[in-house]
Amino acid sequence: MARSCLVIMPFSVRDDQKPTYPQDHWKEVYAGLLGPAVKAAGLACHRDDDDFSSRPISLNIWRKIESADIILCDVSSCNPNVFMELGWAIRADKPYVIVMDELTKAPFDVADVNRFHYNHALRPLALQEEIARLARMLQDTLHDPSGRWSIVRNLGVPSPKTLKRIRPRCTVDIYYHEDHFTRTDADTVAEALNREGIEFRLMEHAGPGCPDALFIGSLVEFADARLVASLIPYEVKFLFRPDYPESEGGDSKGYKLGVGYTSRYNLELRGPRGEPVPVTREQMKGLFGKRHTNTSFQHLLRDLTLRGPKDSRLNENQNPKV
Repeated sequence: MARSCLVIMPFSVRDDQKPTYPQDHWKEVYAGLLGPAVKAAGLACHRDDDDFSSRPISLNIWRKIESADIILCDVSSCNPNVFMELGWAIRADKPYVIVMDELTKAPFDVADVNRFHYNHALRPLALQEEIARLARMLQDTLHDPSGRWSIVRNLGVPSPKTLKRIRPRCTVDIYYHEDHFTRTDADTVAEALNREGIEFRLMEHAGPGCPDALFIGSLVEFADARLVASLIPYEVKFLFRPDYPESEGGDSKGYKLGVGYTSRYNLELRGPRGEPVPVTREQMKGLFGKRHTNTSFQHLLRDLTLRGPKDSRLNENQNPKV
């Protein structure tokens, strides 16, 4: 499913604007520039009013802002409703791109914000270039790993997304070795976690085996586990049980993930709880490739790992990559 972009913009020309803008001006801006740019960026395009009438103040627009992946906001003509909705999007910590025409003087509050400028005349030849440039700006903003668009993050105040968390954020133990999953590989994962505000520890693995396993604690949220799993540069063929012994790198509190684990490490010492459970690519896809609630994610994780001794232990005839 394509990620969504909500377009916030004026939808009617005020009486004092009629000498400057034709009656259908905002409809033409949406149809000629904003909508095509959103689609060119590979996003599903939405707006808060389908008939371009004066927008009602309702809960509908706030819900749409909360559910959108990115906001495209046209502040041309300094419409008060547009700025009110932009303010909501910024506090909701949504990625956003601001656009404005050349007739509009940037208000003080957005004067220092990176903006996209377009010509209000919407000349056909210029539009082709502007559509492509705006599409690139949307993609760059949505996929910016440092979140430079986030005023909330730059101020150091809690994000609403963080405040909504049911459980504490996870921590990640990253094990590396000079062979296979190297310190350079581990540093790359660590840098991505640091950008997301996730704490981690870097440790050198005692065994040189090729990593092929992952440990997920019993209280780790789905969003955190999915993010960490997406950063792992090796194929996960084994999952350790959520009650994996703490002495071996597990976590009795349930908030830890372990990356860089090897399935055969310490084979002679571990008991039944330390046995890694083989998982297929389809099982991993079901665990991380679909949307889960925290509850459904943990239920599935337990179904995959907390099996009887016959199923959970590695069969002696199996020969996993080590």
